[in-house]
Amino acid sequence: MGIVTACPSPKPITLQQRLTSIQDIHLRVKITGLSGNTLSEGFITNVGKTFVNIGTKRILFSNISRITVLSDTSSTDTPVTVKTKQGTLSGTLVVIGIDFVEIAFVNPDGIVTPEIIPLSQVIKITCRKK
Repeated sequence: MGIVTACPSPKPITLQQRLTSIQDIHLRVKITGLSGNTLSEGFITNVGKTFVNIGTKRILFSNISRITVLSDTSSTDTPVTVKTKQGTLSGTLVVIGIDFVEIAFVNPDGIVTPEIIPLSQVIKITCRKK
């Protein structure tokens, strides 16, 4: 994976599998489109190989810039910067999967919020020593 520098090895999990795990534990998500607009917010009701449903709205993975999980989560201690087609994000690494990266941020309320970014939107992932 040429876009990853100094990070732990990717885990054998796909975006479809990660979103299914979120669906199974009923966490709210917000899906942001390629132009930065919110495509949908709510609970995942179905996940396919190329799409996710929020309620009855189907969103293709190819139209997603990032997915915000609206719940506190755990992360690693590995600081990471992810350069995407839409900009640069910094946080701590949660996991690099087969076709996505998940990083966590501390939002203004002090809650750790993960962002799931399809690798199709990623230019470079750089991990740093803490």
